[in-house]
Amino acid sequence: MKKKYEILEDYFIENEDRKLYRIRAIRDFGSVKGGELGGWVAKASNLSQQGACWITENAMVYDDALVCDDAIVRDEARVFGFAKVYGKSQVSGNAIVCDFAKCYNADISDKAVVRNHASIINSVVSDQAMVYDMAKVHNGCISDKARVFGEARVDGCMNVVGVFNNRNIYATTKVCNEASVFERAKVFGDATVRDRAKVFGSAGVYHHALISGESHIFGKAEVFSKIYNRQIDGGKVFDFGTFGA
Repeated sequence: MKKKYEILEDYFIENEDRKLYRIRAIRDFGSVKGGELGGWVAKASNLSQQGACWITENAMVYDDALVCDDAIVRDEARVFGFAKVYGKSQVSGNAIVCDFAKCYNADISDKAVVRNHASIINSVVSDQAMVYDMAKVHNGCISDKARVFGEARVDGCMNVVGVFNNRNIYATTKVCNEASVFERAKVFGDATVRDRAKVFGSAGVYHHALISGESHIFGKAEVFSKIYNRQIDGGKVFDFGTFGA
């Protein structure tokens, strides 16, 4: 295997009692030119020698974290622990991906945090949003200080709504504006949870539902409609009424 970068062992910084070393491209690949300086790694296994993956500027990847395929880590972002960033993912700004988190074809930016065993696929996590615990976000957009955690699932439709860094993002399901989805809750389809609304317990929000205001959807509730400033703890809620509460 022909190497694409080298570690400059004489060019290092101290970060929390560990040494991180600057990397330098030794040949052209992707948008990187031979001789170009990159970001910081703790060891060679942090950045694959294959694909177009790269670490730029002041970004740091350390511990047993891995950046591979065509993923890019840039700006002041950090990837550490046993985290994996792969596919065509981008981690930028002051974002953090750590612990055992996995990001595939994901856009993690600003001050977003993805940690623990969270899984992010074909999705955007931005602003100061957090996804953690065992949460899974597939084809979704988590933003504006929103929280998705516990064993929650956010899973959107397979409709391309944007192309970021030459890859499709299927961000049809949205959790935003300080909303929270947690415990074993599910948000599927084209649904949106926003404002300070909370979806938790075993509740489900589906299709084109919109949960907003200070709404709390919990218990075994299943919501398929627009809900504003209401508490629903069971039954199926449609635009034409509630059944089985």
